[in-house]
Amino acid sequence: MILTNLFSPSYSNSPNSTGNPSADVLAKVGKIMQAQNTGAPALNAALANDNTTLSGLGKLMSALTSFQSAAQSLSGKAAANSAATQDSAQIATKVSDLIGQYNALNTTLTGLRLGDLKSDAIVSRIQAQLARVFNAGSSGTVGAANLTPGSIGITSQKSGALAIDAAKLQNAVNANPEAVAKLFSNGSNGIADNFVSQIQSLISSTGSIQKEKAVINRDIASLNTKKSNLAKALTAQANALVKQYSQQDASGNSNGNASLFDMLG
Repeated sequence: MILTNLFSPSYSNSPNSTGNPSADVLAKVGKIMQAQNTGAPALNAALANDNTTLSGLGKLMSALTSFQSAAQSLSGKAAANSAATQDSAQIATKVSDLIGQYNALNTTLTGLRLGDLKSDAIVSRIQAQLARVFNAGSSGTVGAANLTPGSIGITSQKSGALAIDAAKLQNAVNANPEAVAKLFSNGSNGIADNFVSQIQSLISSTGSIQKEKAVINRDIASLNTKKSNLAKALTAQANALVKQYSQQDASGNSNGNASLFDMLG
């Protein structure tokens, strides 16, 4: 609670010989202040929501960075080197690994969309963007003109995951490893190339994730300021009430029905 340890001041005019407010005074003031403290729960709830979202964005950044690393192994010169120096089994393994990493990312994104980031549309946007990258390959507009993911055994599922036919992939690699490599890396226009660039635009310092984190951090700072100001105001009100009731007790003129508004009036 925002009022933790609020009622512990000492007053020289208290009737208590120790100089502390009596138990009756503290109980009376505590009851009044609980009724006045309506703003704290809303502030705490907003802070909790912001912190959950911030945590979710951190998990999102981590998952995207991990997948980008996997995609880089099949993008640019890495893919060309694979085709030139590795046997077909190694190329098929790298493609299978990328699909596995994509599916792991999709699982993480779905979990965040239903969990920490359920009130944020950013995950749905990213899933749609990544699906468009894959679908561009499926339409034959990227990579090798004579191959699509479907033609080498990779298909999209309703869940957003990718399914892979290992035998079909291996056959395609055996038949033409260079063409399979170009499907994923063709200058800057392969599927893996586009995954890397798309994710970079999301996780860069000027990307949408960092911009959203900055907005949330500003909101957290604002909420903490409001919470601090509220605590100061409530503390001042509580101290004034303690003083008033202690004086009433000392004079024998206690009004059990008095409220904060009575005091302020």
